[in-house]
Amino acid sequence: MKITGKTTTKQTLSPGVIQLTELIQMNCHELEQYLLEQAMENPAIDIDSLYSSSVRAELFEKVQWLNSFGRAPEPGGPDDERADAPEPAAAAPTVRSHLLQQLTLLDLEKGDEDICRYLIGCVDGHGFLNEDWAAAAERLGVPAGRVEDCARLLRGLSPPGICSAGVRECLIAQLDEDEDGDGLIKSIISGCLEELSRGHYTAIAKELSVPVSRVRRAEERIKRLCPYPSAAFDGSARNCSVVPDICIEQCGGRLRVWLPHSCTPYLKISSYCRELRSSAGDPEVLRYLDECILSASRLFANVSRSESTLLLCAEKVAELQREYFQFRSAPLVPMTLADVADETGLSVSTVSRALRGRYIQCIRGTVPARALFSRRLESEEELCSADRAKLLIRDIVDTEDKRDPVSDARLSEILSGKGVRISRRTAAKYREELGIPSSFVRRQENG
Repeated sequence: MKITGKTTTKQTLSPGVIQLTELIQMNCHELEQYLLEQAMENPAIDIDSLYSSSVRAELFEKVQWLNSFGRAPEPGGPDDERADAPEPAAAAPTVRSHLLQQLTLLDLEKGDEDICRYLIGCVDGHGFLNEDWAAAAERLGVPAGRVEDCARLLRGLSPPGICSAGVRECLIAQLDEDEDGDGLIKSIISGCLEELSRGHYTAIAKELSVPVSRVRRAEERIKRLCPYPSAAFDGSARNCSVVPDICIEQCGGRLRVWLPHSCTPYLKISSYCRELRSSAGDPEVLRYLDECILSASRLFANVSRSESTLLLCAEKVAELQREYFQFRSAPLVPMTLADVADETGLSVSTVSRALRGRYIQCIRGTVPARALFSRRLESEEELCSADRAKLLIRDIVDTEDKRDPVSDARLSEILSGKGVRISRRTAAKYREELGIPSSFVRRQENG
């Protein structure tokens, strides 16, 4: 047997790089939730003023509410009366008091009502309920199935989608409430929501074996749904409009770009953890605290880098689309991810991750960042966007002879005559994305 030696090079990503990649893709709400989770696990993380006073109060009241289940009421004391029992809704009345009010109208056994009140205390500010049924059952001393039954009961309260586990479940619950049992819409929400947010209509249509036109109609229905159940009765901070990750505004004739929910200024190492380290005598405790501080420092550095990357990309987008952000009537100019990558020195994939799912607050309202990008086409006189090509196709089809519809090859020729060069296959692709049937089908329909 012959033994040979071979040297190979294998590239692996460090945990820090993986963490940075994940952070870049998080929107402001996801980042705040992630940091809160990390703070719960790492005592060295002190997130100072990251959340508003109302949210801090909500967390404080929630802890008080949960702890109240562990002590017996004193005879004759305030806990002796059910009406005086601490209610989690004190910190977030728009969500929890609404549920508690409905709870009083239900004819429940005392045990079930206590479970429901406990679960209401676990509802977050968006109206979602993400609770471990087994842990809740152990804490309350009841079967897990009974806790699940009570959670199911709460999901039947108003508004539609309340106490859902997340956005997808909330959206689907609203379809059920409206008796809109369209299987396609549910399929898109369940498995293609991210693709839909990117405008990948053709890919969704192929995956679900439906026409692009049906995907577009489903999108219109989904847009009318509310992602957060609390928005139905909270008209202030949390409503159906999305929270912008980027703000672009005019300031003295110039465009100012900033991140309204930046976390970087509020991240710091816990002073208590530092004091504990300085007085620690046990080497194991000292090693543990050092690891916590090092992990927190790396996290803070990556958060700062991810936000700097997002801000850099946003600044270049504002620069390339300057007139669009300065004047309401100005059209978008053709812009690709590669353009932003060239301007920033970043890779196209990094730019894509940074801007994916982001929303921009500007003079035109809140717009998705993806709406500012379009693919470019070769043109004799100018560089025009795919949107313009689709507009021309729509005009041609609308004015065609219904007895002799324009074929895809003919569409390509007509657009070429107008200075827009696209192939027959590309013309067919754009036609499908517009939901326009083929010339053969159009002829049959008008025959």
